Order: sequence, then C-alpha cells, then structure tokens
Amino acid sequence: MKISTTILSLLVTGLLSCGLMAPQARAVQITGAINFTGSGSATQTGSGAGQSTAIHFNNPFSVIGGVGSYTGTTGSSATFTDFTFTGNGTFNNATLVGSPILNEWSFTFNGRTYSFDLFAVDPANSQANASSISLQGTGILRITDGASLGGVHFDPTSGSFALSGAGSNFQFTFLNASSSALPEGGSALALLGVSLLGLEIFRRRLVRA
Repeated sequence: MKISTTILSLLVTGLLSCGLMAPQARAVQITGAINFTGSGSATQTGSGAGQSTAIHFNNPFSVIGGVGSYTGTTGSSATFTDFTFTGNGTFNNATLVGSPILNEWSFTFNGRTYSFDLFAVDPANSQANASSISLQGTGILRITDGASLGGVHFDPTSGSFALSGAGSNFQFTFLNASSSALPEGGSALALLGVSLLGLEIFRRRLVRA
C-alpha cells in the first residue's frame, strides 16, 4: 500500500506540472476589443454574381478605443490593407478574394506590434453599395513583443472583424472599424476535468490491486 500511495502522489505531481501549471508557462490568449476610425473608397466592377468590390483605405487610421489586451493604445496610428470581395452588393453572397489578407490592420505601440489577419467575410452580414458598406469577418489577432519587452507573450487568437461606413459615390467615412477576441471556449477547464478524471481512474485501480 505504501508503494501505491507513492505512485499516486507522483501522478498528482505530474498532472499539476504538465496540466494545471502549463497555462502559466505558455503564452496567454488575447482578450478585449479595439476600434478604429478613418476614411476610404470603394470600386465596383462587374454585375450580378460576378460583381466585385475593392475597398481602399486612406491610411493612417486612428485607434479610438481599446479594452483588454488593447488598453492604452488609443491615439495610435494604424495601417489598413486594401482588399476585395465578390458578390452582387447584397447580403448572403459575399466572398473574400485572396484569403488570408495578412496585416489587414497593424500598428506599433510601446514596442509591441498589434495586427489582424483577415481570413473570411461573413456572407450573411456583408454588403456594399454607392452609399454604405457593412461587413463582418473572422481571422487571427496577433500581438508581438518587441525585443526589449519580455514579460507576457501572446498566442495568436481567433478574432472577429467589423467594418461599416457611409458616404456618397463610393467615398466613405468608416463609422466603425473594429476587431475583438473570440471566447477561448473553456479549454483550461476541460484540461482540469480530464486530469481529475484520469487521477480518479488510476486511484481506483490502485485500491483494487
């Protein structure tokens, strides 16, 4: 029984170091949201299902608010990357061209580079015409430490993207250009549950032995 207790104790230690302690050693998920403002234009070619809309951004854009991992970045100047999506200008048929759009937006603040890679637009929530643009999409948020910072490092994190603007003759003031982190989904809690379940199964086997 003494040997079994020792083995059980070692298993507990292993689970704590490999499972429960691991999130402290790994990079952390990006959290929060960030908003930008700026202007731009759009060019539409073709018609019907073959229509495409090319969005051009008049850089730089300005950060007008940030929370979570983006706290304190207000006032930073950001660069947006032009992109094109197809569809006839109405909801339900928009498709991003040339995915992914790397660095759809990016900026540097206090030695850290913040960026977003746009992977897809949501067909049901994206449209453009001569007087308005409304678009939603998904991609990957990134925050990269400068060489002198150290400290916290961030994992690339799934994020959402929203863009809306109004104007005339395809010249737009973007009312909202924003990104936010998507929920992680409780992976740490799931890891804890699996670890405890494995520990209980092993304990029962030792008792039967």
